[in-house]
Order: sequence, then C-alpha cells, then structure tokens
Amino acid sequence: MYFNTTVANFSPLLLYVPQALWSEALPQDPLLSDYATQSYHATSASQGQASVSFSWSGTGVWLYGGYRPTLGAYKVVVDGKVCQYPGFQNGSTSQANYLLHGSRNLTAGTHSIELTNISEDDEQNILDLDYLVFETYTNEDLVPRTVHYSESDIQYISTSPDEDWNSQPDFRVTNAATGVIKLNFTASV
Repeated sequence: MYFNTTVANFSPLLLYVPQALWSEALPQDPLLSDYATQSYHATSASQGQASVSFSWSGTGVWLYGGYRPTLGAYKVVVDGKVCQYPGFQNGSTSQANYLLHGSRNLTAGTHSIELTNISEDDEQNILDLDYLVFETYTNEDLVPRTVHYSESDIQYISTSPDEDWNSQPDFRVTNAATGVIKLNFTASV
C-alpha cells in the first residue's frame, strides 16, 4: 500500500543551507494566499547559491513552489541524479502550488533530495519552496485509530504555574501560549 506525507516549508525536517540566505514569505505577496501552506521559504541567487535538502524512506517525492517571472534556473538532485530546470518561461502564467520536480518509482528505501537555486540571471534569481510530498510503501494494512482526548495515552503538560488544562465536552483547552500535549504511540512502516 502506498501513502503520501506532506512536509511544509517550515518543517524542521528540511535542512536549509546556508540558512541565512533563506527567508520566509512576505505578507504583502499577492500570490501568498494561493500557496497551499500560505507561506514559503525563498532564496535569491544574487546573494549566493542556497539549497534545501530532505531525506526520507519511500518510493517517490514531489516539490512544490512558485512559478513566477522571477523564478530562475534551479537544479534538483535525487540520490545523486541531477535534473536542471530553466525557471520561468516568458509567456507563461504565474502560479503558486507549482510542481517544481517529481520523482516516482524509486526503489523502496532511504533517499535524499536537494533543491538548489543556480540562477545567474539578475532578473530571474528567486526560488521558493511551499511544500514537498513524499511517498512511502508498506505491505502491511494500515489500521487508522482515533485517539480521544481523554485516553491515558495523552498527557497534558503544564509549562507554567498559572497554566491549566480545562476539560470541555469534546476537547481540552488551555489559556497558556505554550501548552504541551504528549502522545505516546508506536508505528511501523
């Protein structure tokens, strides 16, 4: 059975190098609301080459970002295999949620992907990442389980003396900005 997992651009699973050359989306960006996560990480090649990498166990991966007039050349390396893309093409339509790269039918196992801004064009030098999706295969039947908020597998942790978790009919709530919930579980893939 195949299943997909989405990893947002702000996930700690992504490694941005060098981190100083990446920035978060500007709130005044007119396309921002069209991005699936309503955010992105962007880099400008005018500041130097920057990349983002990810490792996973599975059989496929897809990268999504913006396709705009400022998108310059970029490359994607999957398990050492390099694919280069020219960036935005004149006459095209700008869009968010654009498939920057996809790799499927990979051998089941551990893989790595790296997305790098390689543009040398002063007008087209921006690369942004919204999210990625990776595909995993298991030959076991997955059995979904809903965990109710009152089960013993969940711990509600107070992080300050004035914090308290309050039970409501269908949920628990805290007034603290740093409330913590701990869920213990076992999973296998």
